[in-house]
Amino acid sequence: MWGNGNNWADNARANGYNVNNTPSVGAIVHSYAGTNGAYSSGHVAVVESINPDGSITVSEMGWPTAGTKTMRTISADKVANHNFIH
Repeated sequence: MWGNGNNWADNARANGYNVNNTPSVGAIVHSYAGTNGAYSSGHVAVVESINPDGSITVSEMGWPTAGTKTMRTISADKVANHNFIH
């Protein structure tokens, strides 16, 4: 109901969700279009774990291939570049 991934952070705020740059397990990871490797529709994922080195492991669909579920690690130096919807 929030549209393309590009719209999720703004629509989450409008619906009363907390949106910040601090990850937590279960939070939605959000990237606007053109940021963090996201294409024109933006991108969302789910935080599965926060690792001891400050990186996070996420699960997602469509990264890097449409229609596939994958897991990947976002390095600690890139974590704060993302929005997190709680």
